[in-house]
Amino acid sequence: MRTMCGHRPGGRAQEYLGEYKRVSGSNINGQPFFTKAGDTQRGLWHALDGNWFAGLIAMQDQFGHARGALRIRTHDATRVPPELGDATWEVWDDAEDSWIAAPQLRHAAAADSPQAAHDEI
Repeated sequence: MRTMCGHRPGGRAQEYLGEYKRVSGSNINGQPFFTKAGDTQRGLWHALDGNWFAGLIAMQDQFGHARGALRIRTHDATRVPPELGDATWEVWDDAEDSWIAAPQLRHAAAADSPQAAHDEI
């Protein structure tokens, strides 16, 4: 299990904070897929552009693509959050039509489980 927590500019994307679990047998663009615990409409996926996104699963133009409410850039497609180290999450701002850095937003393995990176639903 992984937990998304921290401050976001302007409090944006509050609904994406919380715990995420890997979906058993999932594979989106060659990487595992995660859904938010208690809210299976929100997910975390790897896009073909090499970045990770959090967004709405039901929106065909977001799910699996380089779109969403949150993004973390990575140059190492073999790593999954929280293994991305110092990479900075970004929040989409509709008003500005751009990404805003959210350096205090973190996605970490849940501390209560030594197998957290492998927990599945």
